[in-house]
Amino acid sequence: MKRNHVAVGVGALLSGAIMVFHGCETTAPPTGNFAFVSTSDKAVSFSNAKKCSYDSLSIKLAVTGPTTGSTTFSIASKPLNATFNSTTGDFGWRPTIFDFGVTTLVFSAENNGAVVRDTVAITAAKPTLDSGEVYRLLTPNGGETYKYGDSVTLVWIQNYRQKMYAELEVSSDNGRGWCYYYDTRQAAPHVDADTIPTAIKYYRIVNDSIAVGRSRIALTDRDVADCPITFMGAQMRFHVGDQYPPRIYDASDTVFTIQ
Repeated sequence: MKRNHVAVGVGALLSGAIMVFHGCETTAPPTGNFAFVSTSDKAVSFSNAKKCSYDSLSIKLAVTGPTTGSTTFSIASKPLNATFNSTTGDFGWRPTIFDFGVTTLVFSAENNGAVVRDTVAITAAKPTLDSGEVYRLLTPNGGETYKYGDSVTLVWIQNYRQKMYAELEVSSDNGRGWCYYYDTRQAAPHVDADTIPTAIKYYRIVNDSIAVGRSRIALTDRDVADCPITFMGAQMRFHVGDQYPPRIYDASDTVFTIQ
């Protein structure tokens, strides 16, 4: 079969015109700069400052300049509870209490072999305690539903300059009686700031007096200090305090359910 042959001048090549070579079409490479539409840095506030619950954050990535076909987006070190769509460039995140401070996100966009990057700093508000407040239990705070045998994470804020450790206690009768459960002095601390002397098992330092504590609790029946704890079907509450029985403490607002 005879193919057509079309001569194309240099001017046509530079202008990006359609070219035909022996019956096959191609397009001249686009000119200009392929780049991100710049995304400004973001700040995330608390939707509920008392419970340190953050607002949700959303970012829509976009590029400018000539492209060929589809653009693929990516993110380096995506936060654990964030969502990201590599096709649309949609990013969503609701920080947790352990994400306070500045988190730097690095986004990339790739099109036809060209790659560009954009960096966005997300600043999440720091948790605070009210004047005279030593402990504040954040979760579980009541209303949650768990299964027997689950492990749940207790999270609290603590003024560790006033109290260097925390004791966790559990009630199976909606707070009428309490059983000692766990003392953060029982295990070696996980320290992320060598200058801070504290025995909180897991924590992040907020400032020179406030830390965020975290401990895992297994929802299984047990006897602790001659105090039987029965989780199944009970009206469960936790509290975190300075000793057993505590003088200074904070308790979950209402009961949580175990199925």
